[in-house]
Amino acid sequence: MNKFLCFSLVLGLGVLAGRFFAEAPAKAEGSQRAGAVYRWAVWSSYGNGWFGDNNPDLFGGVAPSWWGNGGGRADQMSADKEMLRTLFTRKGYAGKNATVVAAEWKSFDSTGSRHAAALFRIKNTTATPITWTVSRYHTAHAEWGEPASVSLNGVSVWDSGMGRSFDTKATFTQALSIPPGRTSTVIFVSGSSSPPANEMRSLFLAFFNDSLELPLGLEYVDDLDTATGGWES
Repeated sequence: MNKFLCFSLVLGLGVLAGRFFAEAPAKAEGSQRAGAVYRWAVWSSYGNGWFGDNNPDLFGGVAPSWWGNGGGRADQMSADKEMLRTLFTRKGYAGKNATVVAAEWKSFDSTGSRHAAALFRIKNTTATPITWTVSRYHTAHAEWGEPASVSLNGVSVWDSGMGRSFDTKATFTQALSIPPGRTSTVIFVSGSSSPPANEMRSLFLAFFNDSLELPLGLEYVDDLDTATGGWES
């Protein structure tokens, strides 16, 4: 085989390979991921008045006054996916652990508050419930109506309790039973720590102990942009 024929053959194979890869459908973005994917949000409740004229539609279905003074919790958030999309506009990616927010801010009175939340969509691909054990850091100051909390499909599975405060060293671990054959919504919320004498407060939400490495049979699903229905889906 002469050199010209060899060159033509290699060139032809290269063109065919290029066409194959160019025309092959791209892998769908944002359905399931091997690593953790979640939505997160940070918000305040009060600034010369309740933010948004105290409109709950902008804050996950819970009015700013309730977040700030009323003990607002994750299980009180709306099942309406559009309302959840309105608050959870930020997307996070992680490996086995994640620091969602670690911040300090100056508090001027007991009315103002600051909160952080993470929302996970998790699919159980099996026919039986699977336990997901999650270890977190939460801040909270429930004496001023700012507890930390966790919900699973709109049901409260844990909260830090009224009248109790937790600083940036406080850790909590819960075993969540993820129901079979569906995608579930899990929401974690932190309030801020109690203010010391200088009125500086901390806001902390983080996952540790390899908690974001899901058990076999569970998958992260990144579908909040298009998901419909309520807590049942």
